[in-house]
Formats: sequence, C-alpha cells, structure tokens
Amino acid sequence: MNLCSITPVMQCQLMYKESPMVMLLTHLVEKYPDYVEEALKHPEVYKILDNSLIELGGALTTKRLLEAAEKVNADEIILPDVFKDGKATIKQAKEAIAWIKAEGLFGKYKLQVVCHGNNFEEWEENFKELDSMDDIDVISIPKVTSTWLPKGNRKELYHIFKNSKKEIHFLGVWYNLGELLNLGNDVWDRLRSADTCLPSLYAIQGKKIIQDRDGTINLERDYKELTEESYDLIMKEIEKEIIKSYIHICY
Repeated sequence: MNLCSITPVMQCQLMYKESPMVMLLTHLVEKYPDYVEEALKHPEVYKILDNSLIELGGALTTKRLLEAAEKVNADEIILPDVFKDGKATIKQAKEAIAWIKAEGLFGKYKLQVVCHGNNFEEWEENFKELDSMDDIDVISIPKVTSTWLPKGNRKELYHIFKNSKKEIHFLGVWYNLGELLNLGNDVWDRLRSADTCLPSLYAIQGKKIIQDRDGTINLERDYKELTEESYDLIMKEIEKEIIKSYIHICY
C-alpha cells in the first residue's frame, strides 16, 4: 500500500520525500503556482488529482479537473462525485467519462470514482455498479464510510472489494491512523493506496500517531510547527508501526 501524505501548500515539498505516489487538489493547482512547480519537479512520482469536494463543499467540474491535470502532468483524476450519494455519483461519473471521450482525452489519465453509501447494503450496491463499469480504473472508499461501519474500520468491507477487477484506494482517514495500521496484511496487499493529512496534522499538534485528530488542517496556511524534522519523525514512527504490525500478523 502506498501512503499519500497530504501537506499544506507551503510545505508541499514534503509530500514527495521518498514517496512513489502523491495526491494533489485541483483548487490548489489553480491557485498556487509554487504547488504546480513542485509537482513538475518530480516526474517520477505518480500523481492523483482530487476534485476538491471536501475542501470546497462540492466537486469541481470535469473541465477544471482536466485543465489542472494538464498543468501538473497528473497520472490519475478523481471524477466528480456527490457526497454520500451513490446514485448521483454514478450519474456524475458517466457524464464526466462521456465529456472526456468527446474531448479526445480518454486514456490519458486513469479514472478514479468514489464509492458512496450510508450502510452496507447501499455501499455494496454502489460498489458493484462501479465495478462493472469498464471505463473506471480505480474505486475509492471514502473516510466517511468509517462513521457507519460497526468497528469503524474499512477492512470490514474487504469481502466486498477483495475480488474486484479495480484498484482500490482509501480516501482519507476519519479518526486516527490506527485504522490504517490495523488493516492486516491481506488488506494491505489488496489496497493500492491511501491518502491522509494526518501525518502533517500530528506534526503540527505534537500528537502521537494513534491519537484522534483534533480538528483538521488548513492546506492554505503556513504552519511554522510543520518542519522537515517534525514531519520526518512522524513518518518514521508510522513506518515503524506498520512494519511491527505486519511482522506480528505474519509471524
């Protein structure tokens, strides 16, 4: 599993440290030239471009997504989705794919779609429909799913996505990094990637990596507490815990 650690714009260079994959946000690409410039310095890093739904309260248009993707040489885009509305998300995804094809851009980027649902039944139904759509490459499972899962861990959905034809991404982390650290090796091996701003938030707030988040991060603020040293300490602790957990599970 690749961890995409999201940092504020002013410390965006930290995202690329020893990381094969990052997640960028469309509205930040549009607004900050330095954010774009840093992305272009790392052609070897796989870049996922998010549609900024959570940050802006609604997904940006496919046109704006594609324009931003061109600026940063993105490898993958998250198509517009509708928060907690699976049927509306599928409608949006189909419209976006049709627009991309009409523009002659289909195949230039991998396409990711967020799977939504308010309970097991709704989510599974939505997942199966997305899984049947040949034009979609990646299905992401949003952090909000954790709020209705009995144990609050998305590994409870493993039986649904383990045999999928698609790549799987965990979109965000709701409570703390304990969810990712306790997935187990079967889920880690099946999961292509996950993204979260928690490493940066922990470094800013001086928290331990299994403590619950205290609010969220403002990606457009310059946090003096987020230094390379404080960030590296958190990332090393995460790596140590994942290795320890994996060894415990396997042996």
